[in-house]
Amino acid sequence: MWRFSTGPRALRRHPASSTRPPAPRGPSPLPSAASHRSPVQLTVQKLGANQARISFSVPSDAFQQRFREQLSEIAGKANLKGFRPGKVPPGVIEKMHGEQVRLETKKHFLEQAFQKAVEQEKLRPAAWPRVQPAEIQIAADGAFAHSFEVLLRPEVALKPFQGWEIDSHAVAVVEAEVDNAISELRRQQSRLEAAGPAGLPADGMAVGGVELVHDGKVVLKRDGLRLALSTPPPGIDPKVFAQALTGCKEGETREVPMTFPDPFEVPELVGKSGSCRVSVKQAYKIVPPTDADLFKVVEVADANALRAKAREHVQLAKQAQEDQRVENALFERLLTEHPLEIPTQLVEEQAQARLAALEQQLVQQGMPAAEAAERAKSEQENARGVARRALHAMYLIEAIATQESIQLTQDDFAREVQNIALRNRATFEQVRDHFNQNQGQREQMALELLERKVRVMLREKAVLKPVS
Repeated sequence: MWRFSTGPRALRRHPASSTRPPAPRGPSPLPSAASHRSPVQLTVQKLGANQARISFSVPSDAFQQRFREQLSEIAGKANLKGFRPGKVPPGVIEKMHGEQVRLETKKHFLEQAFQKAVEQEKLRPAAWPRVQPAEIQIAADGAFAHSFEVLLRPEVALKPFQGWEIDSHAVAVVEAEVDNAISELRRQQSRLEAAGPAGLPADGMAVGGVELVHDGKVVLKRDGLRLALSTPPPGIDPKVFAQALTGCKEGETREVPMTFPDPFEVPELVGKSGSCRVSVKQAYKIVPPTDADLFKVVEVADANALRAKAREHVQLAKQAQEDQRVENALFERLLTEHPLEIPTQLVEEQAQARLAALEQQLVQQGMPAAEAAERAKSEQENARGVARRALHAMYLIEAIATQESIQLTQDDFAREVQNIALRNRATFEQVRDHFNQNQGQREQMALELLERKVRVMLREKAVLKPVS
């Protein structure tokens, strides 16, 4: 149910990662008879392609009738000391609850005005109106009147997109790719064992702490890190890092030269020389699985069957990449051939939400608040571009989904929740409950799922021209 805010902010912000503004798609499912009986008188003025002003008034007697009805309802349930249940005088009830009931009455007629305008003028709101009922004054004669502006969704006139021609590249798998796939599988199935007296091997892994030092002073410290010898912290030569830590035992510390990377938590040190001090608390060697173990995991009988399985995996992965390339090209054409005028206010709200999230993330990563704010400020134009494109895409996706009757099912959501759970090593129930408790994120997931279906539909309806 659409509601006006009673707090200082009349428009609830959507999540920063969302491409979807907090907007209704159409009229709320209120009984149509309510609109005919409504005492609300209104006029709607179009202020442009994407904006309208709704002006309405409610006669004093209608406002007071609603106000008194709500007070009577409270009085009928009131149970106050000194009064029989349901027999509290109206004056007492009004003194106790009058202000809140008057606010609720304002909200009631504001909602009626919005609903009636949407139905009467066939408006397609793009975002919730900015209205604060508490600030609207009742006229001296008791009448209630107000005007507010509504952002409208752009009209989307879809052009034919069936039969678009696009180059399609055949997918081939070479033996080196099969070898790499098997090597990656071995890595994934490897287990850790204590390195022992020999210390860290060249392909080992350590758990420990890192201190970044400049002119003898520690400028950054992190503990409890998992450190692979093949993947040094930014600013350190991989060969130097691996050589320095090879053979390092638990309890030992090694120090390697570095150049402070960009970005870095201390901006004035970017590009300057320093050192990285690594304290190894736990040293591990990586033990790969045997061929028999690998066959069991993949459910094959021998090495030939393993290579066949790996080849199939690579083939599917490369075909998915090619499909995605085709879909991206088609979607770009869709955007190009369907320019839309996106409401500037929506773009700005989306951009500011993204920038606020970026600033918060930078602070959480250790960047000083002032610097994080400055960094976010420098990204304003980029954020506006991203927001404008996201809104453009959203309106086209929804228009195509409506035209082509593309819908989401419970199975679509369940599969996505399961995939997210697997990627994050969580249970299905944990991820499901998270999205159920975070409506904004659930709406974002729905839009992403809808976009995938639209992209697949574009590819399936395109004419693929094989390119050798």
